[in-house]
Amino acid sequence: MTSPTDDSRSTSSANGAPEWGQYPSAPQQQGAAPSWAAGGGSSAPSAPFSAPQSAPQPAAGPSTGPSGYGTAPMSSSDDLGAKISRTFSWMADAFGRNWVAFIVPSLVYSIIPVIGGVILLFGMGLAGAVSAGASSSESGGAVFGVTMIVSMLVFMVAMFAVSALWMSGMANVAAMSARGEKASVAQGFVGARLLLPILLTLVLGMVSWIIPVIGPIAVAVLTTFVLPLVALEGLSTGEAFSRSASLVIANLGLVILVTLIVTIAMSILAWLILPALASVIAGVLLQFGLYMVAVGRDREAPRLS
Repeated sequence: MTSPTDDSRSTSSANGAPEWGQYPSAPQQQGAAPSWAAGGGSSAPSAPFSAPQSAPQPAAGPSTGPSGYGTAPMSSSDDLGAKISRTFSWMADAFGRNWVAFIVPSLVYSIIPVIGGVILLFGMGLAGAVSAGASSSESGGAVFGVTMIVSMLVFMVAMFAVSALWMSGMANVAAMSARGEKASVAQGFVGARLLLPILLTLVLGMVSWIIPVIGPIAVAVLTTFVLPLVALEGLSTGEAFSRSASLVIANLGLVILVTLIVTIAMSILAWLILPALASVIAGVLLQFGLYMVAVGRDREAPRLS
C-alpha cells in the first residue's frame, strides 16, 4: 500500500515537477507551471538547505555602548597639544622667513629707551642745579619738583609712542610672513594702519591696572587677535576688538596655555638677552601664531614672493 506522500511524489515526478531537495527547473512547455505552484491546494516543498541570511551590521561611527566598542574619538588634550605645537612651529617659521626685518628695527627701538633714560637723568641733574641756585629753598624745591614731573611725563609719552611704533612694525612684518611676502627692514619700523588698534590696546592695558592682576590679564587675553584681524582680514578696529573676544572665548585653553608658556620663557630669556627685544618680537609673533592656528591657516606654506 502506498502512502499519499509516495503518490504525490511519483505524480510530481511524472508531471515534470522537481524532486524533493531540488529547485524547480524551467517548465517543459511554454506557459506551463509546476503542479505545486498551480494553486491546487498543495504548497511548495521547502528545500533542506537555504542560503544563510546575513546579520545586520552595526552602523559606522562612535559607539554608545560599553567601553571598548566603536571608534574612540580623539581626546581634547591631544588636540590641544597639537595646536600648541603648531603655534610655536608657525612662530619659528615666520621669524625665519623675515628675521632681518624683525631684528634690525628691534635693535634700534631697544636703544631709544636707553638714550631717553640718559636724557632724563641729564634733565634731572639740570633741574637739581637750577633749584640749588634759586634764591630760596622753597622756590628751588618747587622748580625741581615741576621739572621732575614734566620730564617723567615726556619720557613716558615718548616710550609709549616708541612702543606703539615698534609693535606696529613687528606686526607688519608678521603679517607679511603670514602672506608669504618678503619684508624689508624699513617695513619693520612702522605699520601705519596698525597704529590705532595698538594705541587702543596699550591704553586699555594701562587703564586695566585699576583692577589689580585680573584687569591686565583679561585685557591682554581678550585683545590677542586684534592685530592679526586688522592686518590679515582688513577689519576695522572696532570689528577687530569684537571678533578677537569671540575667537579667544572659542580657543580659551589654547590662548591661555601658549601665553603662559611664552611668558615663562621670556622671564628666563630676560637673564640672557635684551628682554625688551625678545618680548616685543615674541609677543607679536605669539598673537599671529595663535590666530593662524585658531582659524586653521597655519598649515598653509606660501612661498616668499
